[in-house]
Amino acid sequence: MPLSSPNFEYTTTNIPAFLSKLWTLVEDSKYDELIAWDSSGFSFHVYDQTRFAREILPRFFKHNNMASFIRQLNMYGFRKVNSIDHGSLKNEKEDMEFHHPYFIRGKEQFLEFIKRKVSNGLTPSSSSIATTKDNLKESTPVNLEQKLKLNLNTLLQMSELQSTSNETVILK
Repeated sequence: MPLSSPNFEYTTTNIPAFLSKLWTLVEDSKYDELIAWDSSGFSFHVYDQTRFAREILPRFFKHNNMASFIRQLNMYGFRKVNSIDHGSLKNEKEDMEFHHPYFIRGKEQFLEFIKRKVSNGLTPSSSSIATTKDNLKESTPVNLEQKLKLNLNTLLQMSELQSTSNETVILK
């Protein structure tokens, strides 16, 4: 159900403009040549950064700076998906893929769970950076597909609970 639908239970005021615009771009098939959902529906691709920055960004985001767009994605918790295509790394100029656990095709209602990160204005000390590096070395890689399935199952359960609670209120 689109955000603009009167029956949609989350108002657009809960969804930041950046996320609404991003959703519109990824959903609209007329932009598929430059930005589109991955076949899994758990991520999206920007296919030609130069054209995307020149043709799409000024229309939707009042700038044409790809680095600013990526910075904004990062501030909302989106992460770049690094993948190997046919034995070699994909050319980043041609195709960049981004993922967020709550940005899922067909689940527009999950946009409200995407929050902008709040900066505390402090820069990390060198000791905290070293500790983070040590922790990263010790951690084992997590299968992205398993992580996505876990996130989706959690979201679906939350959605079912909300539907059940809404039905209960209606019945009273």
